[in-house]
Amino acid sequence: MGLAGGMAKGGDSGYENSGVTVSIKPKPVEATLYLMRNFGRHFGLYLGGGPDPVAYIAEVSGTMAGLTFGQLPFKGKVSAAHAEAGMVFAIKNLSLRFSVRRIFSGDSGEISGNVNGVPGPGKYKLIVKNDKTLDLKPVGQSLAANEKPFKLDFGGTAAAVSLSYSFANW
Repeated sequence: MGLAGGMAKGGDSGYENSGVTVSIKPKPVEATLYLMRNFGRHFGLYLGGGPDPVAYIAEVSGTMAGLTFGQLPFKGKVSAAHAEAGMVFAIKNLSLRFSVRRIFSGDSGEISGNVNGVPGPGKYKLIVKNDKTLDLKPVGQSLAANEKPFKLDFGGTAAAVSLSYSFANW
């Protein structure tokens, strides 16, 4: 039984629609509680899982609401969890891990950021109109029937390779 923690690095992703581009840059942190079965001194298999709090920046560029702009940084946080299975190759306290991970993403909530200039300075949220067009709406203003918050999903399946050092080898 063990506990591992660290920062993960995944690829950035993007969304483009009607001249607006959203570049998503996640910064996940992870903790894994795992059970390992050793087969000799240098090889083992493990199963584990744990929480993955993800902070992200969604940079929006393009034309919305008649306004053309460069990168507007919208920030947010989402809670995710993962389950993983893998194999470990170890030499003394150093180990190389290969794993397959299933990430279960939570609700990204309201994606908001500060906007200067037109349509007016203030804090705005990123929304989708008519299931296809990105737009901005002031935070605190209710959504119309044809509007919904822009959502991000960080879930999926991933392969991971990690190098770790164990401070104790019991």
